[in-house]
Formats: sequence, structure tokens, C-alpha cells
Amino acid sequence: NDAFHGCVNLTSLAMPDSIARIGTYAFYQCTSMEMDIVADNVTEIGQRAFYQSAITSFSSENVGTIGNYAFSRCPNLQAVRLGEGCTYVGADCFAVSKNLKKVAIGSNVATIMNYAFGDCSGLTEIVIYAVTPPSLPYTNALTNTNNCPIYVPDDSVEAYKNALNWVSYAPRIYSLTDYTIGAIVIDFADDEVKTICLANYDLNGDGELQNREAWTVTSFGKVFSGKPITSFRESARFINVTEYGLNS
Repeated sequence: NDAFHGCVNLTSLAMPDSIARIGTYAFYQCTSMEMDIVADNVTEIGQRAFYQSAITSFSSENVGTIGNYAFSRCPNLQAVRLGEGCTYVGADCFAVSKNLKKVAIGSNVATIMNYAFGDCSGLTEIVIYAVTPPSLPYTNALTNTNNCPIYVPDDSVEAYKNALNWVSYAPRIYSLTDYTIGAIVIDFADDEVKTICLANYDLNGDGELQNREAWTVTSFGKVFSGKPITSFRESARFINVTEYGLNS
């Protein structure tokens, strides 16, 4: 516990394979430690272990329990992979890590606590491999997460959509097959349409629009109004658009 608490000048760390536990406040406010963390042999992460640190990604195959606020408010965190060992994601675990884009959680996760990913407003995808929907004791576990799609096993889609508190996220729940299809890049016939769509819907900022990004759109508003577009046959990819408003 508190091993490198507040070491604001620490920039990197070689983590030996023998490390099985990262204690509470271990890297708390290590604001210069801008690095990817791979910790496949770690089985437990304590509360606020990486709170407000500068890490850019975290991956662990065997971590089982992740404490409250463990990765909260990490401004540079962009990707998280929790493997087959993960069973419990604590309260506020990744909350307010606003640049977090991709999350993958293994098939054995049993509980995701309140506000675990709350206000991760940059999220573009959440992939959960658990066949049985993890317990979601509170409705705010995924609140304000950019309306990003949540991908689950194909045969479990309806179970997730109807599970306690998951029902709040039902419109965002898709199958893993959709995840594969969602990665397909849309080929726009009209360059002007592509420019407009990228400006408004390119969630991951890669300069291309994938199906899954198009699926997050429910209304075009007036983004095309008055623009010199000649073709928008790709509108069929925006499968969740429910209206074309006045002057759209």
C-alpha cells in the first residue's frame, strides 16, 4: 500500500512478473507516469491504486478484484482490458477517465458496481464476454458514457436487455457479431457527406467512420442543412436514426 503514492516525477516502472497484488494508493497521483501497464500476473488491485495517474492503458488477464476508484480520474487512460480472471469491478473504478475509449471485460465478470464507468464520456465501445449478465446493483454504472455501444455474446443479448438495471441501457446493447460488423468502415460516395459525418460522428477521431459510430446517431439534426451534398446513400448505415427533422 502507498508504495509510490504521490511520486509526481515517476515516469516509468518495470513491473516484475512476481507481483500479484497492487495495494491501495500504490500509484496514487503519479501524474508523470505516462505508460501502458500490462499486469497479467496481478490478481488484486486495491482502492485508488492508480487514481489520477497518467497511465495510458491497462491490461491484465488474471486480475480478479479491482477496488473502488482504482483508475478513477486518469486523464490519459485510453484502453482497458480485463481478462478471464476478472470477477468484480469496484465502485467508481474508472469514473471520470474522460479519454477512455475502449473497454473489454472477460467472461467471468460477476459484478460491476455503481458508477464504475460513470462520466467516461469519451467511450466508443464496451465489450463484455460474460454469457450471464453481471450484477449491476445501480443504474449509474455506465452513466454518461457517450451513448457508446455495449457488445455482449450473441445468445445473451435479450438477457442483458432485460436484466436488472441493464434494461436502462437496452438500446445500446448489441451482439458480438455486430461488434465485428461494426468495425466495417463506411465508404462514402460524396466527399462532402464524409466531411460532415466525420466532423460530427467520428467518435474515435481516426478519420474514418465505422458502422458502430453510425449506430450511435439517433437524429441528423441540421448538420446537412444548406450543404452542397449530391448523394447520401450511406444513410442506411445509420440504423438508429428515428427522424429527419424540419430543414434537416
